[in-house]
Amino acid sequence: TVTQDSLMAIPLFILMGEVLFRSNAVEILIDSIDTMVGNVRGRHYVLCTALSTVFGALSGSAVAVAAMLGRSVMPIMEERGYDRRLSIGAILGGASLAPIIPPSLLVIMIGSMVDTSIAKLLIAGILPGVMLASMMVAYTYFRILRNPKLEPPRDALAGRAAVADSGGGGAVGPAEEAVVLFDRPAASLGVVVGGRGGAVEGAALAVAEVAEVAEVAEVAEVAEVAEVAEVAEVAEAAEAAEAAEAAEDRGPRRGAGEFFMAFARTLPFLVVIFSVMGLILMGVATPNESAATGVVGALIAAAIFRKLSLKMFCQAILGTAAVSTMILVIIACSMFFGQLLSFTGASSGLINMASGLGLSSGWTFLVLMLIPFFLCMFIDLFAVMLIAIPIYDPLLAVYNFDPVWFWTLFLINMTLGSMTPPFGYTIFALKGASPELPMDDVYAGAWPMVGLFVLGMTIMYFFPSIVTYLPSFVG
Repeated sequence: TVTQDSLMAIPLFILMGEVLFRSNAVEILIDSIDTMVGNVRGRHYVLCTALSTVFGALSGSAVAVAAMLGRSVMPIMEERGYDRRLSIGAILGGASLAPIIPPSLLVIMIGSMVDTSIAKLLIAGILPGVMLASMMVAYTYFRILRNPKLEPPRDALAGRAAVADSGGGGAVGPAEEAVVLFDRPAASLGVVVGGRGGAVEGAALAVAEVAEVAEVAEVAEVAEVAEVAEVAEVAEAAEAAEAAEAAEDRGPRRGAGEFFMAFARTLPFLVVIFSVMGLILMGVATPNESAATGVVGALIAAAIFRKLSLKMFCQAILGTAAVSTMILVIIACSMFFGQLLSFTGASSGLINMASGLGLSSGWTFLVLMLIPFFLCMFIDLFAVMLIAIPIYDPLLAVYNFDPVWFWTLFLINMTLGSMTPPFGYTIFALKGASPELPMDDVYAGAWPMVGLFVLGMTIMYFFPSIVTYLPSFVG
């Protein structure tokens, strides 16, 4: 098993992803896509989906994409007032596109264990991935249109009127108190009527007190004017800050020059994507060759952005070796399990049992999808594949299922299971990257995406050409 030539693509694709992510070149990609998304409603929801789609074409790991977006994008969305559950759903749904959009390690594993073209399986994930991403964006806009509070306000507030009005609520200020002193009776100012010398002394005292009150009134008026000016200045600053925050959330209005500069920064990554998918689709390269060109493209991209170093490359090699060893052991065990089924006659027994059930192909397909869907809620994705693929493979010919179509929907179903509560691996990857998120919100954010994936699989069941159209061009 481990000597198959087709398995060479696994460590190469892993190395490509390791180089891109360990070099932190993806930070440039995040900034560039953020600029290109521009001023749209719910821009960070759209940003999540766009980043997930691109990262899926660069990594192929839902867990890695969920963890990265949970560390980079989720805190920003929380800070700017986006709905938490809708944000979680956008990240989980987008991350789950990674195993579907090529290059996908799971596709290579499936292709290595069944008699199906790996190139066709890789290309088959493009249109379903784009369709699911479009459904996520449409769902987000539908939710925002129904409830505009799910996104931060797009216009600056008129200003903090409450702050500005706090000084005019009817309370008596210092100047008014001084004016009241002038209206007080003379006796209250110390004027004593009658008595020897009392009038003169009282008058002098009254004049002195009036002069002192006048000074107090003047100082009080100046202080009140200063206070009003200060309140106005605070209100103006608050209004400007609020306007800046709203403008920042909407995204700055960028010109065509900035857009094209951002697009130019994404060109090295687009070259990497083309070297993987484009060369296979054009029939120029095999999956192994395209994986090798993808590694070269990743190294060039890291060098262009001055992120390439010997230390980083050594770390990428070590990470690739660890992950590749684990995957190859899993594939070897799965192939061994399949050989045992074949030698013991269990495979032929399964075929005879399925034929004797008398179920239609539709009901059989539903049963075959429900079993791994529920298992992936509680069991590791690779463990389910280890058991299911050798059992399912001989049944395809019985029910005349197209192998490329069936295994693509099987892969989407497995990815869906890893996103489904309560024990989906993708969910816990996001939770680990953002520990402050309550599990109730994580579960609530995941369920709508589960529904969208189920709807997408239903559409692909009734319209199989969505899956099989592009692979038909691969020889």
